[in-house]
Amino acid sequence: MHVAVENKRGEDSSGKTMSSIKFGLHYHFISTRDVDVLKIGEFARSNPAFKAKIAKLKAISKAQVKRYPPINDEDLNQIDEHLGLSEPKGLQRRACICCMYATVRKSWHGEGI
Repeated sequence: MHVAVENKRGEDSSGKTMSSIKFGLHYHFISTRDVDVLKIGEFARSNPAFKAKIAKLKAISKAQVKRYPPINDEDLNQIDEHLGLSEPKGLQRRACICCMYATVRKSWHGEGI
């Protein structure tokens, strides 16, 4: 894994991007050439380099998950107005949004799904 991967602005990529690239390459080489780049000795130096890069990104706060503020009641009311709850289709969409929102809130609070 080449640790000098940068985004379009020339900045270090985030930890999630680095992991995605690493496992994308891993999947590609397994599916096209039947080569496991994570276990072969030729690529053994890449794992410590990758771990060091992730540690560096964590030190500069680029390897952490970006959390957005929760949806407040005012935003939910705007969604309800837009859905058109007087029609069955709007009610069905509202039920779907409620299920997704409840799942997301549980994961925010670490309650599990």
